[in-house]
Amino acid sequence: MTKRRIMKLDEIRKISAYFQSTHNMRAGVCALVDVENMGFCKDGVTRWYHFNDENGNPAIYFKY
Repeated sequence: MTKRRIMKLDEIRKISAYFQSTHNMRAGVCALVDVENMGFCKDGVTRWYHFNDENGNPAIYFKY
């Protein structure tokens, strides 16, 4: 199994077709990429989002 690449929101914006066309800085990760799965970390506050990057490789975003 391939390890997921941790990406920051700025990196996700660079690969997002939606962001490139709208430049909407308020758009969340779900608007920027096709999220496969999401949930909360053990701390009950931090959220995680699974998706694929521009090359089809598994990636993850953490929202603190």
